[in-house]
Amino acid sequence: MPPVLAFIELTRKCDLLCMHCRASAGMDSNAPELALSRVAEFLGALKSESNRNIHVIYTGGNIALRSDIVDFMKLSRSLGMTFSLSPSPSSLVNTDFLKAAKDNGASSMSVSIDGVESTHDRIRGVSGSFHHAIRILDQAKAMRLPVQVNTLVAGETVSELPKIYGKLVEMQVPVWELFFLINTGRGDSMQDLRPQEMEDVIHWLVHLSRNIRIRTVEAPFYNRVLVSPCETIRYGNLYKYLHGMSQTPANPEDHHPPTGLHRGKTIFLASDGNVFPSGFLPVSLGSVDGKGLPPALKEYMRNDFSFPRESIGPECSLCPFFDLCGGSRARALAYTGSHLSSDPGCIMCSEFPVIKQSLHNGRAVEYEH
Repeated sequence: MPPVLAFIELTRKCDLLCMHCRASAGMDSNAPELALSRVAEFLGALKSESNRNIHVIYTGGNIALRSDIVDFMKLSRSLGMTFSLSPSPSSLVNTDFLKAAKDNGASSMSVSIDGVESTHDRIRGVSGSFHHAIRILDQAKAMRLPVQVNTLVAGETVSELPKIYGKLVEMQVPVWELFFLINTGRGDSMQDLRPQEMEDVIHWLVHLSRNIRIRTVEAPFYNRVLVSPCETIRYGNLYKYLHGMSQTPANPEDHHPPTGLHRGKTIFLASDGNVFPSGFLPVSLGSVDGKGLPPALKEYMRNDFSFPRESIGPECSLCPFFDLCGGSRARALAYTGSHLSSDPGCIMCSEFPVIKQSLHNGRAVEYEH
């Protein structure tokens, strides 16, 4: 049974100013932070109420700004939970931080790379962030601390995905997790991809999965292509560009067994104590107040950490791949105002041309040769 992935937003403070930040994080001294006792109460209650294993991901903001970050690592271990760390790629992720992660048994640590050098630094809002990301990967590898690379997929980054892939192969990074843009927070002003472009990226990623473990966030249709690649091939210009720049295998059958399926069910505890299905989906499930889990969260858990199929828009709910995919509820909310609408980013959803027409007027992703 897939685990529960409990994302814990320890802080919204951050020394970077990323263009796509869902939390609009910065160095605001008044930004809320979760106390250790509040997180302990939440995770303890979640463990007692759930019949699944729970894997904790500490995120932010930049969790390296928390002077008590080691206490949170120890908390997870004391509760019998595995944990991962998701700091921002900056100078704060130093040798002491990495050693603490290794010594306390972190399952993995994610490092964000959103482009090559100047592109990454522009996305992250601080010069030198790319070099810190590479340094962190090198140091973690030397310590035998498991790592993965996270990458934003958006109009501003898509042309450099092949270069990032090449760098990960060169550095022998085993896992690549790609976050498809959700227009929320500061990311509201960034360029999203059209459904055909998303489909092209997904097919390209499936072909890469023979060489590197691929995961996607807010692109659940990756599972559809993994399971049924031949029936869903619709190669567009972006696929041809990505394939040409990376020389990925042309045969859609040439990939490892599906690695994106059953990644896990998610829950997100925000730094102010509110609970949501994910960090990209601000649909309230209550707040942690010292009285156990809120009723809305318990109801969500009774529905297996999902929204009932019958409540979802017809393009998604009637799709033969619904059980594999289900659509991005966060993208549906961002574009339609309802998280229960069909996913407008999926090529199989007819809503997209109407919803996105005004957004894409006069815009073209820069990826042509």
